[in-house]
Amino acid sequence: MNPKEFLEKNGKKMAIAGGISGAVAYVGFGEQGTVDIYGVKVPVAAVFAAIGAAGALAGDVVHDQILPNSKQDEKLKKLESAAVGIGGTAAANIAAAKVLFNTPNNNLLNLLALSAVSFVGTEYAYQNYGVPTKFDLF
Repeated sequence: MNPKEFLEKNGKKMAIAGGISGAVAYVGFGEQGTVDIYGVKVPVAAVFAAIGAAGALAGDVVHDQILPNSKQDEKLKKLESAAVGIGGTAAANIAAAKVLFNTPNNNLLNLLALSAVSFVGTEYAYQNYGVPTKFDLF
């Protein structure tokens, strides 16, 4: 797939996911300053926005490439796709928070909630205002 096809297929959803993840992180965690990434000061919400966009892409890749080989019914595949999307984003959010911000363990539930809200919000926004997704949660 060339870059143009990739952006046409995934760009809008990644942008929605990044926007929602960044907004939820900003509301949920407040303005917590910036993180120095290779000498560049990056706002904390922008880090979570990037993770949300990557999580949306990863969930779609799993749905498109791995789950079609499963012999389960469509409802179970949709549930698995949602679990992979939330779980993958949660794992990335927790890893980033631990590495970049030295987040204490008592904030891990907040990061899981951030991931779930971001995923569900992305699916809702994408299906109602973007191109319909494969998850059909709503």
